[in-house]
Amino acid sequence: MNTTKGAYHHGDLRRELVATATDLLRRQDGGELTLRAVARAAGVSQTAPYRHFADKNALLAAIAEAGFAKLESRCEGALATTVGSHNRLHQLGKAYVQFALDEPALFRLMFSAELGQFKDQYSELVARGKQVHDMMRVAVEEILAESGESAEEAFAACVAAWSLVHGLAFLLIDRAIKPPPHETEALIDAVTRMFATGLP
Repeated sequence: MNTTKGAYHHGDLRRELVATATDLLRRQDGGELTLRAVARAAGVSQTAPYRHFADKNALLAAIAEAGFAKLESRCEGALATTVGSHNRLHQLGKAYVQFALDEPALFRLMFSAELGQFKDQYSELVARGKQVHDMMRVAVEEILAESGESAEEAFAACVAAWSLVHGLAFLLIDRAIKPPPHETEALIDAVTRMFATGLP
């Protein structure tokens, strides 16, 4: 007997549907994700998800929002005991890339062209994504402020920092570069450190 339905109460269903959908996304790794499949996996009726999500786009937005919350938490954890502006940027970069390696399917969704077509309709998703970006922006600005760089230089440096970690993340999860597993962490450390320490 399926007892899953009885476990949902006081708004838990929405959270459980997002968790179930995220798990399906991990296992499918690029396969089509449907509300019907999520309902079936969660053990609820096919109409139940529509009480919380108007359509598939709303579900994808909720999954991505939860993903950005996880990435933000990972980045905050990396900064918690880190001292020094260059070290902070370095640790942020490492956390960003490692998150992508740990959650490749979720990471792809968070930055997918499919999501980009409608993500501006979901203000909470946009805000979550901006918070992660702002953490990196602040880290870059802290470094450049120490050397008196201009706002224009800070903006360019921020774009460069994000491009570096984002590009490295996708190179690794798409296996465009394939270091031996025991060397991956060292490569991430070296690349992110090289950029962070290279700023003025």
